[in-house]
Parts: sequence; C-alpha cells; structure tokens
Amino acid sequence: YLQALSAWSGMYLTPWPFCTIGQARTILRNARDSITAAGKAWGRPTNSKIEQIFLHTAEADLEGGLVGGFVIEAERLYKRVLDLLAEDDVSVESYAATMLKTHCLLGLGKLYLYDAERLSEAEAFARNALDILSSVDPTQRNCIDSQSICFYPWNNSALNKMSHSFHMCMSRQLVAEACIRSSRYDDAKLFLSDAVKDLPGNFDAAFALASFH
Repeated sequence: YLQALSAWSGMYLTPWPFCTIGQARTILRNARDSITAAGKAWGRPTNSKIEQIFLHTAEADLEGGLVGGFVIEAERLYKRVLDLLAEDDVSVESYAATMLKTHCLLGLGKLYLYDAERLSEAEAFARNALDILSSVDPTQRNCIDSQSICFYPWNNSALNKMSHSFHMCMSRQLVAEACIRSSRYDDAKLFLSDAVKDLPGNFDAAFALASFH
C-alpha cells in the first residue's frame, strides 16, 4: 500500500511519473491484495474508507492521465472520492480533505477539457479548485486532532507546501488552457504567469508561458 502511494506521488508531483499504465495498474492491484491479505492473516479491518479514497484517487489519475486509460472510469472514480469525502463518518484532517477535493476537481477538469461541449465545465472545476486553494494557508493548519487522520505528506512541511504550490500551478494551467481553447489569449497569459510564480520549477507551465514570447 505504501509503495503504491509512493509510486503514485499524485499529491505533490504529476501522478505516476515513472510508470506506464500497465505498471501502475499492477502496483495498485498489489496494494489492494496486500490489504486483503492483512485482513485474512491478522484480522485487520480491510479497505477502510481512507484507503479507498487514496486508492480510488490514484486509480483515477492513472486511468485519466496515462496513455491507454479509461476516461469514463476515471470520471467515475473522481466523483466517488468526492462523495466519500462528503460523508460524515470519514475522519480526515480538514486541510488534507481540502487538498484531496481540489485534486479531484482538477482531475475532472482535465477530463472535460478535451470535450468541446464540456469546456465550460472544465474551466469551472479549475476555477473552483483555485478559489478553494487560495482560501487556505498551507503553513497554518492544525493536524493535532485525536479524531483525525494525518496523512504522511502533511506531516512534512516541505511536502505540504509543495502539494499546495503544485495544485495552485495545475489549477492556473487548466484555466489558462480553457482560455486558449476559447480564444482568450490575454487571460491565458496572465494565468500562466501566475502558475510559473506558484511553482517556478514546473516545466509545463514555464514552456507554455514561453510560447507567448
């Protein structure tokens, strides 16, 4: 399971950066098998909701983002994660829940971006994610709560800031691409400029901005 989270790395890097779709599917299948085996061998509760959330999100990213994936399945999984996060009995630290929600909104936005009939939905998802991210401060969060689960990325301040910056950059890039597809080039340039400021090391954002010069 932890190997799957590490290989995915979707909360602070482009998801599945070193995997083909076949490799990613195998890693996820092994993760689910290990959770099932732990339940049978040690009586461990199998497939908790928080594990479902992470595995569903990782699977949605591979189906929606890697060559050969099933876009319809990715859409279903992103929506499933949003539904799980909305349930009252899921103990998730609020900042972590916010980041997971914005991740899924951006995932849906990317899926809809290439459908001309749903371009406005793609931009709406990206702007919604951007508004949510702009309203939270990654340096001011309370992870000390006996009723919450603190995920490992948010226990490390550097990864925590990287996760926020990465998603800010992705949301601005997605809005910019929607602007380009609707011939609003000046708006696109502004969003890309801000995306580069959010995450200067992001090659995609820097290269897209450079194309305007």
